[in-house]
Amino acid sequence: MKKKFKMLVPLLMITMSLTACGGKETAKETGSEPTNAAEASVAPTEETKAPVELTLWHETEEGIASVLQEQLDQLAPDIKVNVVRKENMTEALKLSAADPSNAPDFIWYAHDKIGMFAEMNIIDSIDNYLDPSVYDKFLPMTAEAGLYNGKHYQIPAYYETLMFMYNKALLDKAPTTTDELLELAKSKTTGDSYGFVEQHSTAYYFSAWAHAFGASIINDKAQPGLNTAEMEEAIDYHKQFVQYMPTDGEWNTVTTLFLEGKAASIVNGPWFVASAKDAGIDLGVSPLPTVSSNGNALKPYSGVQGIMISTTCKDKEAGKKVLEFLCQKDLSEAIALKNGAAPAHQEAYNNTEIQSSDIIMTLKECAENAVPMPNIPQMDVMWSCTENALAAIYKSGGGTKPIMDAAQQEALDQIKAMQ
Repeated sequence: MKKKFKMLVPLLMITMSLTACGGKETAKETGSEPTNAAEASVAPTEETKAPVELTLWHETEEGIASVLQEQLDQLAPDIKVNVVRKENMTEALKLSAADPSNAPDFIWYAHDKIGMFAEMNIIDSIDNYLDPSVYDKFLPMTAEAGLYNGKHYQIPAYYETLMFMYNKALLDKAPTTTDELLELAKSKTTGDSYGFVEQHSTAYYFSAWAHAFGASIINDKAQPGLNTAEMEEAIDYHKQFVQYMPTDGEWNTVTTLFLEGKAASIVNGPWFVASAKDAGIDLGVSPLPTVSSNGNALKPYSGVQGIMISTTCKDKEAGKKVLEFLCQKDLSEAIALKNGAAPAHQEAYNNTEIQSSDIIMTLKECAENAVPMPNIPQMDVMWSCTENALAAIYKSGGGTKPIMDAAQQEALDQIKAMQ
């Protein structure tokens, strides 16, 4: 009996083993749950990484903002930059300095506020992200505009400056020297018609005359220059042209005269082109003439628009990628093609459509002599000090030296009060 039992045990074990193997195969065929860990494991699905979301504040016109958004959208899906219009942006940025959680990651603004933003620790130097050699790609004037205390704070996109504009129905060609300009003013100014008009008592427009004589409204060391010998010479030279212009020299007066065909020429910027064409003016443009007495070109102020990075940018690595992207020609080129603005990036001028634009190519010539508006905080007080003095001289006939001496002292007092 024991012998029979011993023989049955191995047979039973073999049978159980075969049954187990058969059961395992059946589980596979019927789709039942697998019985071991190796079969239960499945390769994990890779989760889609959420994009880094950044914000850019601006208060520019919609045409520029839409191009900016289109360009930045190319950074998706890794980076998403939301281009947001912010009214009264300067004040909003001042408030954000006290509450960084509400600050933007980037700012789109003109270069002339860089000093104030840097001093308030609102913007960071681009040099902390990119090698300064990237600025070799841009027109020198536009790169210079973003420098403050020896550091770069802006990636330039486009710029504006003043041109000589004329009505081709009234003038065959633009004067190339101030002697020719003076002759134009004399010969075509009669009654309510003028040969040449400009905003003679506005600092932005007058700056071209000051720079041509080696004067400056304020230097990069924040020292006003309103009563220097060079400034007095520039003003007295300019007087001979002002006498043939409307006395008030205000924007509405001089632009209306030109748009109505009562002024043969005007000094103005690219922002005026659309109005002139809408008025049916056959518009000619040219760089400003050269001063006959010293051979220097009239050198107007320029303004450069571009992007700055906030000190509170929430993702520095993503911020760097955005800046690297904007150092390419694409943004400058797109803004030029869609909005007619003069590109800051030199490679954009290889585009044949841009080359065919008289306005853009004239602005490029003007950029060779243009002087970036001072971006130091002290410049804020210089506008009114300068313009009040110019008005007293050109509109009221006051003496140059005593008026400019008083303006210089006023500027010094106001700058001291800022400290």
